[in-house]
Amino acid sequence: MQTKLCFFDDLYIAARPGVTRRYFKAEKIGDFIDPDAMIQTYTSFFFDESVNKFRLYYEKPIEEYNDTEIRMLMLAEGDYVEDFTSGNVTITQVNGLNPEGVHGCGVFYNKDAKDENQRYILCANIHNVRRVGNAYFMATSKDGINFENITYPYKSFSDSYCGMYYNPHNKNYFAILRPSPIDRRIATMRSENLRDWTPPEVILHPTPRGDNMGVQYYSMGVNYIDGVFYALVWRYMTDLGQVDFSDMLGYMEVDLYYSHDGINFNPTGVSPVADRPLPPDFGCKQLGLINICNDNKNRTVLCGYASRILHGHNLDKNGTSLNAEVNKTFSTSFYGIRKDGFCALEGYGKKSVVYTKPFICDGGEMRVNFDARVGDLAVAVTTW
Repeated sequence: MQTKLCFFDDLYIAARPGVTRRYFKAEKIGDFIDPDAMIQTYTSFFFDESVNKFRLYYEKPIEEYNDTEIRMLMLAEGDYVEDFTSGNVTITQVNGLNPEGVHGCGVFYNKDAKDENQRYILCANIHNVRRVGNAYFMATSKDGINFENITYPYKSFSDSYCGMYYNPHNKNYFAILRPSPIDRRIATMRSENLRDWTPPEVILHPTPRGDNMGVQYYSMGVNYIDGVFYALVWRYMTDLGQVDFSDMLGYMEVDLYYSHDGINFNPTGVSPVADRPLPPDFGCKQLGLINICNDNKNRTVLCGYASRILHGHNLDKNGTSLNAEVNKTFSTSFYGIRKDGFCALEGYGKKSVVYTKPFICDGGEMRVNFDARVGDLAVAVTTW
């Protein structure tokens, strides 16, 4: 397994005279639009080595229900990221989840799964329209299209994105959810075997602000890449003048968090990780990036849903779309940045030096990611 020294903080740095830290934001690549869906939300995007394609899962409303209730899960596949933004993809419907449908669905691709039937793990909510009782469920699949073995590890409706990641340090699966309906905090549950789960444990709590906007954490997606856990946290800015807490209107942006151990997550200076575009572009009101992966262009790609309307403004009281004249209210958006490009250490003097703390190199090559077009870089091993 490749690992890298993440310089979001000074954990690996002993001293850095003449050196400052800089952060960089991802830029928009484009949108993927399902021509048959006015609304498409909650994504899972990754490169699937078993089919040698990029896969994008997203939710699409079932015709007889509005977008806030029951949805079907769709799968789009392409060879390159730009295939999605150009519409050059194949789209199929995921099977095995009807009649309940999904809400806030995340699909985790476990390429190292010992049991091929657990190569794909789905986490989602059942909205209590057709069913009363267990509301949070999981399902597994060996091909990512036909899911089965549905279980109900938690008895409450999470009311948002349900994700998952695997932590190789303690060999635990971590499910991401809200601890209860309408609860605007982020929690995780742990399991070693996908059967026995711990109760939800809150790991992120919103911090207060001094203006007239209330901060809520709507959801979070965690992505493990080369030894670093990257988390995209949805910062939901609500209007405190709204009396009904569950229906607070507001806009959404995404902050980048990180973790060295997959348990304790810390914010970076990249807030937001990408700027919301101007209206009427998708994402001008809500940008819910949730997935991070590297592509074949030495680029880190971020993916998630993007909305032209405020949260809670999807439909009027009669169930009529408020944006029928523009046809689409949500899309899936892709953003990109150079690989490992969120953070950099920059020298501002003639003798800028970075000393790392001692670490063990287990083998292979040691590489430095640098840009010295207006200077020089020297690297040395200083102790045994």
